[in-house]
Amino acid sequence: MDHSQPFPSNTNIKYNVQIKNTGSASATNMTVSMYLDDTFQGMYMIEGTLGAGQSGIFYFNVNMFGGMHTIKLVLNENHAITESNYDNNVILSVGTWQSCIALSIDTFDAENGTYEVHSMTPKKFEFKVTNRGNVAVEEGYIMCKVDGSPVNLTTFNLGARRQLIGTIPFTFKKAGTYKLEVSVGPGTSQTDITPNDNVKTRSCNVTYDIELWAGRWSNPQNLDIQVYNGVFDYISQKDLKNAINQWNGIDSKVSFNTSQMLSVDEDKGKKVTLATYIDENTAVLGVTNVFKNDEKTWDQWVDSPEDEVCVYKKANIGFNLNGDFPNLNTELKKATATHECGHLLGLKHTSCNDMAIMVDGIHSPLFATTIQEHDRYNLKMKY
Repeated sequence: MDHSQPFPSNTNIKYNVQIKNTGSASATNMTVSMYLDDTFQGMYMIEGTLGAGQSGIFYFNVNMFGGMHTIKLVLNENHAITESNYDNNVILSVGTWQSCIALSIDTFDAENGTYEVHSMTPKKFEFKVTNRGNVAVEEGYIMCKVDGSPVNLTTFNLGARRQLIGTIPFTFKKAGTYKLEVSVGPGTSQTDITPNDNVKTRSCNVTYDIELWAGRWSNPQNLDIQVYNGVFDYISQKDLKNAINQWNGIDSKVSFNTSQMLSVDEDKGKKVTLATYIDENTAVLGVTNVFKNDEKTWDQWVDSPEDEVCVYKKANIGFNLNGDFPNLNTELKKATATHECGHLLGLKHTSCNDMAIMVDGIHSPLFATTIQEHDRYNLKMKY
């Protein structure tokens, strides 16, 4: 051995063992099996030939952490070489290493092994932390970061030669690719002799969250439109067509027919109706109502579109003249119309941090005046 005891932990300690062939025949390519604390470490081949009556030196390194450990070597354990006496092929050595804490993060993996998740959906990552030393960790820490910014700090206690298994929930509010990092360390008054093993990282791909009403159109192609008199007093026919047509071309199964958009003073039986109304109890810009067929075949209002699974027969959009709609500029009026058409297609308000036309409220910094990738994604998921 090249050190005196107690040996320094986490340091290669060089051992040497003399091997003697006491037989009358040569031995070639002998094997040595190594056990540390009765745990098999591997079998090593000593290349070459040891003649009858000859001796040789076998060198090996041992790296241990804190406390007393037993090293056992077994020569020719697999009996690949025929011997007259196998009983003298085992040697034991007991050594003592300096006390220490030796932390490591062994695993940091996503639940179910998938690294893709919708935004606003909790995703669990499992970690395993091991203390290979012989000193307990008191008030150690586990730090979680997303793209370099801390998001969670947890303290823990961990005994000597023990493993801690836990989960960390992450919720991402915006689509993108994120770098996740988990790091571990001992208490403030303690020292870890293996700090290089204390960090693991993963990447997680976050797709847009799905924000949909429960119902849908059975065939949302060429949805025809009627516009009650009065609407064009606040938004021109051209601007209204442009607003509605933003949804055309995103999904081949979904389209509005604005080429024959009628101005009417009574119901002409079209699938989509646009009108103005006055609600003195609210200042919302607009509202969308969808209708289904009930068992008696007449139209029935869908009271809870976010929850009720049904097939839409028709839809009404109303622009509230009691709100700010009459005073909006053209861009925001068009955006309001596009937003409400998104509802009648079955899209609901978004709850994530992505820009979208379906954000609730024109004053939100996330509200977009045109259809965004998040909106396109949800429409395609719907149909």
